[in-house]
Amino acid sequence: MRIPEGWSPYAPGAEVFAGERLASFKCTSASIDFYRTLRVPGAKASNLGRDQVTRIENLPGYTIVSEEVRQVGGLEASVVEITAPGDGFSWAPSGLGKPVIPPTTTPILTHRLAVGFPRQADTLWIVCHYADAAKARFEIDAILKTVAIADAPIRSSSY
Repeated sequence: MRIPEGWSPYAPGAEVFAGERLASFKCTSASIDFYRTLRVPGAKASNLGRDQVTRIENLPGYTIVSEEVRQVGGLEASVVEITAPGDGFSWAPSGLGKPVIPPTTTPILTHRLAVGFPRQADTLWIVCHYADAAKARFEIDAILKTVAIADAPIRSSSY
């Protein structure tokens, strides 16, 4: 994977992921996070996308833009794009379906492009956030084109 010039590592604040964060990068108009979660036995890319959509589709203020399965980095991946209120780099936290925006922040429509890879040993996620900017999406698509992912075997030990 190649991160373009102008992107730098950062530590996201309130964004919560259901797994182990591997790396996070940010530029002036977008963020990209890499993390892995537990393996889902028998999972397919289409299942990962459908799971995300069904969890989010009825929340007020959240809109499913697209859901597809495609090849990314040599593996079949779930690719889901969703919009919700946020700051352009992450979604606003929400409790009972209502986004909680800090009083000093003006909420803006924030896109999330979630790319999920079901692998034998784990599930790998690449999650991008960006405001409604074509340049940010272009850079994110360029990063995704440079990703190379291996499906590592399940690790086990014997005694």
